[in-house]
Amino acid sequence: RADAGETVTVTADDGDGERTVEVDRNLQIVGTAGGNPLGITVETEPYTVESVNGQPVATEGAFVEAVGDDERATVTVTGGNESGPVTAEIPIGAYALAAQADGPIADAGATVGEPMTVVAIDGERVHDDGALSSVLSERDPGESVEVVAYDADGERETYDVELDPHPNRDGGIIGVSVFPGASGLALDDFGVSESPAGAYLEL
Repeated sequence: RADAGETVTVTADDGDGERTVEVDRNLQIVGTAGGNPLGITVETEPYTVESVNGQPVATEGAFVEAVGDDERATVTVTGGNESGPVTAEIPIGAYALAAQADGPIADAGATVGEPMTVVAIDGERVHDDGALSSVLSERDPGESVEVVAYDADGERETYDVELDPHPNRDGGIIGVSVFPGASGLALDDFGVSESPAGAYLEL
């Protein structure tokens, strides 16, 4: 695994044959959701995640590993619009832009239209949108699950949610629009992603 700032060699096929290029492995934030817990906004330049809980990280896997089972973690980033590092202790999870009106989690008491960071489903740790999607795909519509989330003020809330069916696949949904990545931060550890604006998941 690459350490922060480490250079790795990759082979790319650019259409004119294969060529070898060197890529600096840094974990970048290439997009942000409004109101994200870290309080940053990607405008033109990405941010670089320097450390999580004091551990340097260069990949999304290392980010998740550094967070572990903790619901909150101290994240330090540089770059973007900032003149110096930004450090904050924030909840790490799937960032829901809003609880949907008449959706299961709103029925369970979540405030409609307010963002939240979902950190666990029935005790299963959720670090990002992919983990939330995976956990919910294994549950049945009508099943009740305990959802642990942090609201926009950083308060920890627990909801007993009866899942609705997912419209396009097996599994259930809790009734939120989720921003790609972790905690409203679209992460990219290879420098090839486009900003994922508009690519929200309905979960």
